[in-house]
Amino acid sequence: MIPKQKHLIKLLLFFLLISTFSCEDEYPVLNNQETSLGGLESLEIRSGLNKVLLKGVVKDPNVSEVKIYWNGRSKSLVVPVSTSSKVDTIQEIIDNLEEKIYIFEAQTFNDAGESSEVVSAGAQVFGSDFVNNAGNREVLGNALVDSLLDVTYSLADKTSGIIGTKFIYENTSGESKELFLGPDDNSISISDFKSGSSYKYRSLFVPSLLAIDTIYSEYAESTPVPMPKLVFVTDDSNDNEQIEWLREQGFHVTTYYNSSFGSAPQEDIDMLNAVDLVIIGRSGNSGDFDGEEKTGWNALTVPLILNSQWAARDNRMNWFNNDGNPAAYDPGGGAIVRAQIQQPGDIAFEGVTLDNNLLPWLNTPVNLLYVDSTTPTNGEVLAVGAPGDAESEEGGAMLFVRFELGTEFYTGAGDAPAGPRTYFGFGADTDASYYWQLTDETKQVYLNEIKRMLELF
Repeated sequence: MIPKQKHLIKLLLFFLLISTFSCEDEYPVLNNQETSLGGLESLEIRSGLNKVLLKGVVKDPNVSEVKIYWNGRSKSLVVPVSTSSKVDTIQEIIDNLEEKIYIFEAQTFNDAGESSEVVSAGAQVFGSDFVNNAGNREVLGNALVDSLLDVTYSLADKTSGIIGTKFIYENTSGESKELFLGPDDNSISISDFKSGSSYKYRSLFVPSLLAIDTIYSEYAESTPVPMPKLVFVTDDSNDNEQIEWLREQGFHVTTYYNSSFGSAPQEDIDMLNAVDLVIIGRSGNSGDFDGEEKTGWNALTVPLILNSQWAARDNRMNWFNNDGNPAAYDPGGGAIVRAQIQQPGDIAFEGVTLDNNLLPWLNTPVNLLYVDSTTPTNGEVLAVGAPGDAESEEGGAMLFVRFELGTEFYTGAGDAPAGPRTYFGFGADTDASYYWQLTDETKQVYLNEIKRMLELF
């Protein structure tokens, strides 16, 4: 049986027990014998951690003491009373109690030994079982970008008695800061979190409405990892499907576009070189990536992925020796172009199942970029179009290629990358344009390659 169920059953039994006493007063009376001595009024028992607070009022000036009994009267406590002509309010802590339900009985006495009626009330005393089961709320995710931190928690179980969560972190000035997350709140946003530091948190519980103690869970600690920062180069919304997919994978993605990047201000170049990865998407006019623009993009030192077959040609960014239009393939009927995997042991293919080194790669329609075999790429080819697919007996379309820093893209290109580069081309311009043609298997390969470039493996 889980702890929460045990706790609920205990409370149910407690209320059943209390309900067996019937009286018109707020608190039940066990002894209805005739007596002239005033009893303890307004008896209240407030539960705590291995203790209770007993409160009551004595109005009869003849009362000299109150006796309190529990554990079937095997335990007792005598509380002296001094009323004279005034009302005396007693408040007594009874501690060293086990974790269980108690019935406390109270009876007043005068100096002659005469007693009043007995009044009683019950309480659930909490102890190590409750403390040990007072767990922290689950952290569902951290999103850290520079000094901006968002922490998302699971929904609070209000039946547990949780009243909130204490959150402590170090700010950018090195100061310790404390926040409080209420039980109805599920996230915390911080604008001055010190990157590389840890935060800690613990939850606060009040076992019941009348509890006198707040119970704390143990502190949990977490060191959030900064989200990789990606800049996606696109000039419209056509790449949004890929951008949203990237965000779902846990990347912080912003967009950028400059059709005259060859004359881009230095602050733009510095911004791009400072992020973790740049992706040039399928959208955008390929003519915006030739001439001086080509030189500017190839000169970036940041890791960069190129999706566009058209922008990869020798009359654009000059990654492949081909100045013609990528070959269109639109057979209809949901056909798929397979890839022939050239490096099956590469980390990019982790988590996918190859069939004789073949992998379903692109949903059609597609445009495929072929390279003249007389001027092959100097890059490391990881995947090409499979022989027999896309109406090509030989296959060989460039699908997934890496380029080494400082090495010409192909012999005689005259251009070389100034940083890590990967070509991962897809999409189509047939009767309509298509921008996110990868199969689920290829999306895993693509994600693996992104993580490799981010050094997350």
